[in-house]
Amino acid sequence: DVELVQSGSIVADRPGQVIDGVDVHGQILIRASGVTVRNFRVDAGGGNYGITTGLGEYVGTVLENGEIHNATSAGLFGANFTARGLEIHHIGSDGIKARDNVTVEGCFLHHLGMKKGAHADGVQMRMGTRALFRGNNIDMPVHTPPPGEQQFLANAAFMISDEVGVVDQLRIERNWLNGGNYTIMLNTDKFGGPSNVSIVDNRFGRDFQYGPLRLTARSVHLEGN
Repeated sequence: DVELVQSGSIVADRPGQVIDGVDVHGQILIRASGVTVRNFRVDAGGGNYGITTGLGEYVGTVLENGEIHNATSAGLFGANFTARGLEIHHIGSDGIKARDNVTVEGCFLHHLGMKKGAHADGVQMRMGTRALFRGNNIDMPVHTPPPGEQQFLANAAFMISDEVGVVDQLRIERNWLNGGNYTIMLNTDKFGGPSNVSIVDNRFGRDFQYGPLRLTARSVHLEGN
């Protein structure tokens, strides 16, 4: 076990910076390339995000072996990151808001959509190219809890649309996915629809509202699900 050091919000603004073994009450803001954050816990304290990695101005962010909770909008937001072995839970809305050049592997996303009126997605992409999601567990059951218990308002495990920009080269592989209105939703909006999407070797739970897949996209490869 790693003993974590208590910390307030951290701004990682040195190229190649390594942050290891912190218990953050606040946010981690990536403001340089080549930053690694490992063995961490983030309690966002109701802030919008737990970790942000920028919109493309920084590259090579690596996030490993961490926990993020208590954010309002999403646990993790940004582009150009690799996330491995993260647990993201008890978030007001989405687990991960992803853009370009992301890899998410071996992560556990659950208990999302705590905010009133939420339509929570495990992973939400409204633009982005070159994204890989492999070996994750995304649990978004749709049910009404007993009176007095917290309600989690789930929309989808994956909500992918080209609402903000082009979506291309997306691979969803060997995940366990459960819940949502539709568990995976691909929507065509403003840029011709998601293209070069592969959904391969995934397993689906039965706690969805309407079905496991709703796909309106230019090109989708389905195999082994």
